[in-house]
Amino acid sequence: MRKQNLSCRVYEKLLFAYPSDFRETFGSQMVQVFRDSYFEQRQASRGSVLRLWVLTIEDLVCSALKERTESENFMNNLRRDLIGALGCLIIIATAFCLLGYGRKNEISSIITFGYFLDALVTAGVIGNLVIFLLAKVTRLDRFRTALYTMLIVHAVPLILLVLVIGRNVPNFNKSSTIIGYVGSFLFWIGLHWMWSRSSNSSAVGVAN
Repeated sequence: MRKQNLSCRVYEKLLFAYPSDFRETFGSQMVQVFRDSYFEQRQASRGSVLRLWVLTIEDLVCSALKERTESENFMNNLRRDLIGALGCLIIIATAFCLLGYGRKNEISSIITFGYFLDALVTAGVIGNLVIFLLAKVTRLDRFRTALYTMLIVHAVPLILLVLVIGRNVPNFNKSSTIIGYVGSFLFWIGLHWMWSRSSNSSAVGVAN
């Protein structure tokens, strides 16, 4: 019975692959069907249990993917995420081109913000990629995910720059580097905060 209960608990967790409304409607029935099938196959042989799991996983992957892709919420969230990702790419590309143009033409007003633009591009590429992937494969709160991710991708290179390069390069501007990374962190967090507020407002509007 212990193995049966463990298998049922695992199957219940796997049902999170389905949209929440689908789980609320059919979840208990699906668990009952699996429990009955598992008991029958267990009485037959271990090989039957293995075949049951193979067929169950195969059906779950196909049907859950179908339900999610046909879900209106999924398409709305995917559309919003793609728009957000495109916006981040535009910001990063603009900062990169602006930084390159300023250094090439020695424009002092742009070079002054070079440390900020460097951090904006470097941390922006890595951080937003991680945030986008985590948003699609986990159920974590999006703003907290963005906050912790951006904190890490800004803090790690900043610490390495200050401790390693700062000690070995005489002309290294430590204060400007710190200000640049702090500014970049605040910029990206502010952007993700506004995006999360906008997403929550849209979700409330749809629900009403």
